[in-house]
Amino acid sequence: MSKEAAIQQLGEVLAAADRPARASASMLRLWEHVDQLEIVLDWIEEHQQEIERAGGVLPPELEELLDQVEGAIEQKIERIGLLIRNLQLNASAAKDEADRLAGLSRTYTRQAESLKAYLLHQLRRMGQKKVETARVKVRRQINGAVTVRPADPASIPERYRIILPPPPPQFNRELALADLKENNCIPNVPTDEPIVIDGLVIERGEHVRVS
Repeated sequence: MSKEAAIQQLGEVLAAADRPARASASMLRLWEHVDQLEIVLDWIEEHQQEIERAGGVLPPELEELLDQVEGAIEQKIERIGLLIRNLQLNASAAKDEADRLAGLSRTYTRQAESLKAYLLHQLRRMGQKKVETARVKVRRQINGAVTVRPADPASIPERYRIILPPPPPQFNRELALADLKENNCIPNVPTDEPIVIDGLVIERGEHVRVS
């Protein structure tokens, strides 16, 4: 989608976002006239690689499109806020579905492995290498990889020991925060520049919350 086409349609898209939510059969559908909302989502999708390279930051082109939407700033903020809420709910729903599918995948895999172990036991008990039918072939097959491990993990033969360098020191963030709080060094407002105290860099930002 070109920037000009997106500018022309973005007003309708954001206007559609302030429609009230209603129940729908589709997992990722929240607002009415979702086809208009998807114009913005499609634009973001088309530039997904660029957004990923920027660490999730939206490209300047999208900011320019949003800047050109007509209307009072309060109304624009409200409509964009509704669009953000829609995206957040979609992301949450997608994550829940991904977790559900990942759980199903693990369950199916475990079931298949358990049944394969059962068939291996049966073939060994029968003394047969394989069983073939019109619809399936089941056979015993030697593993490609050989398992090798020390008899006693606490006493690995010297020739096969791997000596790792000591890990670098870890930063105790909780202790540092506690010391800074005790000395009243935690800023209560957003910091324009980092504050350095006793080798610690202290920053406090701000963010937008949509509810």
